[in-house]
Amino acid sequence: EYLNDVLHAVEAGKSTWWRWLDKFEVYYNKKFEANWKNKDENFWRSFPYV
Repeated sequence: EYLNDVLHAVEAGKSTWWRWLDKFEVYYNKKFEANWKNKDENFWRSFPYV
């Protein structure tokens, strides 16, 4: 399944990381607490993978 996501992203010219972050968001929310991405908005604006 992940390989298909990567191939589709490459075909569409998108980053291959965005699906990884989406698929594991529940894990990241448990590990870092909910809304962990909102704590450093400057980082996420400059992060090329989302």
